[in-house]
Amino acid sequence: MRVSRALEQMRKMFARRGVVLSAAALGGAIAAQGTQAAPAGLAATVATGAVHGTALGASTLTLTEGTLKIMAWTKAKVVIGASMVVMLAIQHHQNAAQARQIAAARQQLDGQAEALAGEESRAQELEQQTAGILETRSSQQKDLERLQARRKAAGQGSQPPAGVRAPSTLLAATLSDPDAREALRQQLFTASRTRLSPLIEGLKLNKENAEKLLGIGADSGLKNLETAVAFTEGTLTAEAAVQAEADTERDATNQIRLLLGDEGFASYQECQTEFPARALVDQFNKQLGPFPTSAFQREALARVIEAEPLEVASGLAGDFTVRELVSPNGLDGRFAAQAESNQRILQAAAGFLSPEQVESLRLMQVSNTSAQKRTVLRMLRKL
Repeated sequence: MRVSRALEQMRKMFARRGVVLSAAALGGAIAAQGTQAAPAGLAATVATGAVHGTALGASTLTLTEGTLKIMAWTKAKVVIGASMVVMLAIQHHQNAAQARQIAAARQQLDGQAEALAGEESRAQELEQQTAGILETRSSQQKDLERLQARRKAAGQGSQPPAGVRAPSTLLAATLSDPDAREALRQQLFTASRTRLSPLIEGLKLNKENAEKLLGIGADSGLKNLETAVAFTEGTLTAEAAVQAEADTERDATNQIRLLLGDEGFASYQECQTEFPARALVDQFNKQLGPFPTSAFQREALARVIEAEPLEVASGLAGDFTVRELVSPNGLDGRFAAQAESNQRILQAAAGFLSPEQVESLRLMQVSNTSAQKRTVLRMLRKL
């Protein structure tokens, strides 16, 4: 290649001087003359040129060495660059593998932490239920002792008169005692006031009509308790108890319609429908203490609760029916339906409540369910 380039340069040089030769012809001429003897005096000429060209040769040598060094450094840089690329690729692969290992370890730790939190939550729930049961039993024992003391003071003694069957549950004993029965009615009256206060204010009922309305609710609740007691005492069948509850509700409905009129009764029904959501939202807001929910959050939570079936939402607010108390699977079905409803409410509430608020709502649900189970235990406990 170097010979070819040299011949081409010589051809161009001759061409500029008017001598036109091909590179092949020029190469043949040089080859033909390459073996001829050197002309006379060439040695002296070369020696003279060598003496005068020492400086040029040295500079040429220096340039050549520099060029070789540059070429060598360029090659070295290429090799170093390639090595660096390989090393970076290996390091990237190792880093990616380590990142995957760290992510897997972190995921495993998160799973273990979540499982531990679940176990702690279940342990807390069991502790709350156990404490609630113990508290209920202690309260029941105190109530029973008070009833026995009143009977003894009234001269009735601890045994019922001949031909009168002794109550078999604490609720039956409470209803059979006049003072305890009246205290229970007052509790039901207060509960009706809490439930119907928005209606009373909205309709601007006077004190007399408001007392009548609340009395209807209290007496209706007392009759349903008597029906449940009759079932537990064996004097009513389950079917007869359910029918008695339906008759009590029908009578109460007729009295309320007569008292309020058709428009007022429509408002009454609306108030009853809205009560579970209103009661649960108020309870939740009070539970948060100094960090209550916003108006938007309260409204959103109320809409979520109202989306649940009314009978389930009423159960969440603490309402019991005779059907649930007398049916073999009534209470189990009630609490199973409430558990599913609570889960749906929590999932929907996560969209507008903070994680801390959602956890507080879950704890409130657990506490309410535990309290309801204690209430049933209290009413139906055998003496």
